[in-house]
Amino acid sequence: MQLIKIVSRGGGSYDDINSIKIGKWIELKYGLRDLGRVVCIGNYKNGSKTGEWHFQFNKQKIDGGCYDEEGKGIKIGKWTELSDIFDDNSQNIYQGEYKNGKKIGIWELFNIFKNKQLQWIDYN
Repeated sequence: MQLIKIVSRGGGSYDDINSIKIGKWIELKYGLRDLGRVVCIGNYKNGSKTGEWHFQFNKQKIDGGCYDEEGKGIKIGKWTELSDIFDDNSQNIYQGEYKNGKKIGIWELFNIFKNKQLQWIDYN
């Protein structure tokens, strides 16, 4: 196993033989990735995300969700996702459910700073 460390803001381990991600990883995400203020934390199995993953913004945890345990990288169950433009001025999240990697039912868009629902989307 080879440990890769990236400027103490992210990184994880690669399998020596296949050079695929394994074990716990911290990945830099979204608009503030240059500052390392938005990260995604979870585990890899055979190069695919597995189990529980969550986000951190300014070192505060924001719920995420779960990937299948078989290591196929499929999102399942209830999820909280950051909007594509998530930063100090736009702290919007989506909350909803996945089934077999596809969004289902009602997804709500919230602004977590204002604690206000902005809209909802029906994926039925």
